[in-house]
Amino acid sequence: MQTEPFGFLILSVAFIISLILPADSSTWIPVAKITIPVVNGLCALACIPLIIKPGIKSLEVSILLIQSFFTTWTGYETLGMFLYSAMIVLLFCYGFFIKHIHRRVFFTMFIWLIWLLGVIPYGIARCVLVYTTFLFMVAFYYAIYTRLKDMLSPLLPKQSKEAKIKLPPQGNLLNLQECGLSERQIKILNEYLATNASYSELADKFIVSISTVKKEMSQILHVFGVKNIKELKFLLSHYRLK
Repeated sequence: MQTEPFGFLILSVAFIISLILPADSSTWIPVAKITIPVVNGLCALACIPLIIKPGIKSLEVSILLIQSFFTTWTGYETLGMFLYSAMIVLLFCYGFFIKHIHRRVFFTMFIWLIWLLGVIPYGIARCVLVYTTFLFMVAFYYAIYTRLKDMLSPLLPKQSKEAKIKLPPQGNLLNLQECGLSERQIKILNEYLATNASYSELADKFIVSISTVKKEMSQILHVFGVKNIKELKFLLSHYRLK
């Protein structure tokens, strides 16, 4: 089911409400009476391309990021935390945390902790509550991730007998240069894992033909002994790649 139409709906409602109801004077947002409706309206309009063509990652993430910041500073901090956590889940699904996971997790958490300071004008008690709620949400999502990881690990694709390498235990460092891949294969693989790009997009990125990308991917699949590119991505998600 597409969520984009519902995103457009809620942002349209938020736009109308922000026109009717006066902005809270406690907010730090400059010229809130004008800024808030404009932001809600622009984000609602930004949902239209997503309804027409779903999967524009940068646009999806941008809308969630902007709305999480603005809803937090307008006094709806619980909704803001939900939207920010939804953005993080989306980034996780898009493979954003496959590389440099610790650095990127720290960065996303640090940015949000700083942004939550915008709740201070609503009172210290409310600020304490929002920070403790944030800690609970982090712990909750981490617990869910751990349980899902344990449940899905038995489904990890098994290498075929034709695989050219033997993978280390899950969670260990995997040096792609030691897997017998060429320099171009490593670049193509890293780009795919980081962006989930199509063969056509990979061909444009590295200025080669689509048939060349398909050939390189086929050889990569053979090296790791998996059937398709989805199995490869799932397999490699259990390692720290270098």
